[in-house]
Amino acid sequence: MEKVVDREREFEECCQKYTPMIHSIITKWRLGRESDEYFQIGLVALYEAWSKYEKAVGEFAPFAYSYITGRIKNEIARNDRWQKRILIMEPDEVERLAPLVDREDDLVGLTMWLDEIPLLDKERLWLKAAVLYGLKPSDVASLYGYNVHTVKSWRQSAVKKLRGEWRGACHDPEFVEKQ
Repeated sequence: MEKVVDREREFEECCQKYTPMIHSIITKWRLGRESDEYFQIGLVALYEAWSKYEKAVGEFAPFAYSYITGRIKNEIARNDRWQKRILIMEPDEVERLAPLVDREDDLVGLTMWLDEIPLLDKERLWLKAAVLYGLKPSDVASLYGYNVHTVKSWRQSAVKKLRGEWRGACHDPEFVEKQ
């Protein structure tokens, strides 16, 4: 029982000593918005480093620093991948965007076609808002909380990709036969 209490005290001392290191990494990488989350990740990484540390490896501080930075970098990359794939919308926003459609089959077909076009999520967001709901870039920007210039850059990029897709389809023999 004494060994457990001693190890807990030892880790608490380690936390007190290396907490400024975690804060400095968070500050250096400007992670202020989610600083509490990254601080927790840093503490868990510090504990893992402390648990796996062997004196033969060298000094603890560089070992802990690399462990903490590695875990925080992994979390940043994971969050970045998640944000690129997921678009979160409030239910009332979805209802506001969903118009009454006379021919629901056309809407479903068009939506499926839009989903097949190789676009980034944000470009597809603009495309669906513009094509399906007739929204202007300023409307899309205010609806989703982005800058108008950002939405216009999505539009520009999407249009460029759509033109490339259209040119490719025009040279497709199946497309030419249908015309």
